[in-house]
Order: sequence, then C-alpha cells, then structure tokens
Amino acid sequence: EQDERRKQKKRKKPATAMMVPISIKIPYRTESVELNLQWKVGDSLLELAKKNDEILGDYNIMEGACGGNMNCCTCHVYISSPDFRNMLDEPSVAELDMIDMAFEPKETSRLGC
Repeated sequence: EQDERRKQKKRKKPATAMMVPISIKIPYRTESVELNLQWKVGDSLLELAKKNDEILGDYNIMEGACGGNMNCCTCHVYISSPDFRNMLDEPSVAELDMIDMAFEPKETSRLGC
C-alpha cells in the first residue's frame, strides 16, 4: 500500500522543463543571421520567438497571425538540424495541409506553432 502511494506521488510531480541551446539561422533580405538562444523543450518555436522578441528584433519575422492555432502558415519555418527534427513530434495532417499553402515549402518545413 505504501509503495502504491509512493508511485502516485512520483507521477504527480511535474516534469522539469529542460533548456537546450538552439541556433537559429534567419534569412533576412540579402543576408543570413545566426542567433543562439535557449529553448525550453516542449515550447513551440513561435513561443521561443515571442519570448526572445527583444533579442530577435527586426529578425523576428514569425508572425503567428492565428495565435498559434495552426490555422495559417505565417509561422512557417525550415528545420535544418536532423537532431532538432527528431525532438519534434511528427506533423499532423492539419499541419501538413497548412504547410502546403506556405511560401516555398520543403521537406524540412514545419509550422512554428
């Protein structure tokens, strides 16, 4: 009985969010800018962009017009790092449908939300 209570207590503890360094390359006009940020595993890239708006400044071109509800493609990104892609869930059918409407979709396209 005590073992069962211990198991239940362990399950109730919230998982500690892991912060990982992430390098973002942003094509901007005629150049490409690379920024190093800290990403909280589980956050969307749209959330990362909003939290780092001050650092990103003019380079923060991720709009998220639908508020992160996957109803537009204004947060369309390319995920070039295979390691980072492997950390993400597979795209849903709804996400793939939105990516089809994005500007120049690629194999590595994802929605930032």
